[in-house]
Amino acid sequence: MKNTFYFLFSILFATVVLAQDPCTTSNATGCLCPDGSVGCDLLPDITIAEILLLDPLNQPERRGELRVSIATPNIGWGPLTVAASDYYVCGTDTIYSPGINVNNCADGTAPRQLIKQKVYHKDNGTMTNYDRWAGSMTYHPTHFHMHVDAWCNFSLRNKSSDPNPLNWPIVVSGEKLGFCLMDYGSCDYYDGYCVDNGGTVRNSSNQINYGLGGGEYSCGLAQGISVGFTDIYHYYLDDMDIQIPPDVCDGDYYLVVQVDPNNNFAETDETNNVMAIPFSLSKQNYKPEELLTATGVTTFCKGDAVELQANHGALGYLWSTGDTTNTIQATETGLYTVTAYTYCGAIQSTPIQIQVDDVTPTMVNNDSICSPTAVTLSIDVAQPNGVVKWYEDLNSATPIAEGTSYTTPVLSASKTYYVQNEVFYPGQTQFNEPHDNLFGLGGYNSLANNGYEIFDVLKQCELVSIKVYAQVAGERTIQVLDEDDNVLHSATVNLPQGESRANLNFMLQPGSNFKLKSLQHPQLYRNNSNVTYPYVVNGYVSIKASNYDDPANGDYYYYYYYDWEVKELDRTCVSEPMPVSVFYTDCVGMNDAQPTVYCHVSPNPAHNQATISMQSNEAQQITLTLQDLNGKTHWSKSLGKVQGAISHAIPLQNLPQGLYLVRIDTEKSTYTEKLNVY
Repeated sequence: MKNTFYFLFSILFATVVLAQDPCTTSNATGCLCPDGSVGCDLLPDITIAEILLLDPLNQPERRGELRVSIATPNIGWGPLTVAASDYYVCGTDTIYSPGINVNNCADGTAPRQLIKQKVYHKDNGTMTNYDRWAGSMTYHPTHFHMHVDAWCNFSLRNKSSDPNPLNWPIVVSGEKLGFCLMDYGSCDYYDGYCVDNGGTVRNSSNQINYGLGGGEYSCGLAQGISVGFTDIYHYYLDDMDIQIPPDVCDGDYYLVVQVDPNNNFAETDETNNVMAIPFSLSKQNYKPEELLTATGVTTFCKGDAVELQANHGALGYLWSTGDTTNTIQATETGLYTVTAYTYCGAIQSTPIQIQVDDVTPTMVNNDSICSPTAVTLSIDVAQPNGVVKWYEDLNSATPIAEGTSYTTPVLSASKTYYVQNEVFYPGQTQFNEPHDNLFGLGGYNSLANNGYEIFDVLKQCELVSIKVYAQVAGERTIQVLDEDDNVLHSATVNLPQGESRANLNFMLQPGSNFKLKSLQHPQLYRNNSNVTYPYVVNGYVSIKASNYDDPANGDYYYYYYYDWEVKELDRTCVSEPMPVSVFYTDCVGMNDAQPTVYCHVSPNPAHNQATISMQSNEAQQITLTLQDLNGKTHWSKSLGKVQGAISHAIPLQNLPQGLYLVRIDTEKSTYTEKLNVY
């Protein structure tokens, strides 16, 4: 442990001493001992830089992962120096192999090479050293050098009353299997990284034995951290991550980091190897816009459907329709939502608007005749831009007329025609995110790289144009390729310098893993941060990745082509064939030489109720009946003997719209009146 009195004294005179006498791994004349003696072991003191842990830019979070940056300064009295030995460990076996590098264990795994810590000893002006066993190192296949094993671990924890953060309940943890120990930079350069237990920032002006070790440790079989220097492993390097499971939610935690958790290395102070800082997760809960997706277009003709898919409800779903399944088929116009029951609570989705275009005629106006005559039939339609086509029968391929009305030839019997309504809808255009290049850091691509976007097409559509940012003006050939690099579309466009739109007019067919790229190195702008795939035009296109993405390290890029203009195909909605009939029936009072009953129905057309008003010239039994044109009776009422004027209500509730007959049966005759119900 440090001697407090001597430490304060030495701070006052360190600069003078170091200026007069050297302190190196071969000359101890200017080196100081913690207790003020002339002989001692000069041990390191490895700490953790709080300033780096508190920097949110160096601890980036995304759903399912927290990346961690850790700096481990040496503020001790001597360097941390490690060197490989000739001993290797494979499983539980130790292998001695002097001068020979053991490449692989028998099971194919990489061996761990045992290492020794070199401890420097001051004896007056003489510097000696001795070795002690201190764990192992392993070859890192992607970094192409050795890493010291079990250098640090890190975890998210819930704070408890226990003063030791290592005893707090672990929420989720990670481990850096190994660092390449090196002098990444000095405490002078990384100001504020090297801090002692009392909160004093260390640098060359107040760090005892500053620079002892040489300040040039690097990766290899001999590694270390000099006095007054720090090693740093940033979040973008391998294994600097905590994988966060779905049941860990947004909230306040503590990020706890421990260096040398196995106490492999001898230090002057073993109590400052743990750092705990408050840390809030903010990207683990699912957002409303992530919970509901349409797997097809959301505007379509009646009779079609779109599948709506609920996402992330690990504990179940509840739709606005009452369904509890993962997917539903939407067939009606309306707003659809789903509540996803996640580990982090119940979350209601952003609604999806479904528009179903129903071009079925709103009313079919049948008619009846009682003598040979021509009849004008008609239908009502809600879409004024529709085309109504009339057909002789269901099997006819060629219409006999167009329009909302049709005049028949002279008919002497009942006859049914069929109509279809057709409405043309021009394809709608959507613009895909990202709409511009302002969402993160980026720049123009180098001439050594040519990035491209990878996308899926869910339904046939047209890629009309894209937005680009050109470093220099000139021609670019932009292509769509399939996943086997076959060119499907190609367009050469002349781009001005700066922002512009490039017209492509590519007709895209459904499929996966298409590539949008330039034939040349395009010298266009791209983004290398804040990229959040996928970027989706609902039902049509999903831009899901770039060719240079590195998901393992959390690196995503967006290349060149912004604000895709995607146009759906033009479509025509056609209704089911609707029958329109002419019924041949008895005329009013045909059996009377002189009618004995006069009648009138009002209102006509009617909805919930109509009234029949009658005048009977003589007393007679009268029965009222309401029938459709197929002869089905929907209502009947006997009025008994009637003479003179009388009115009676006819109920019409819940009747389908159409043409009906009000029939008046007397003792002598039958009378009929037409009644349109809407």
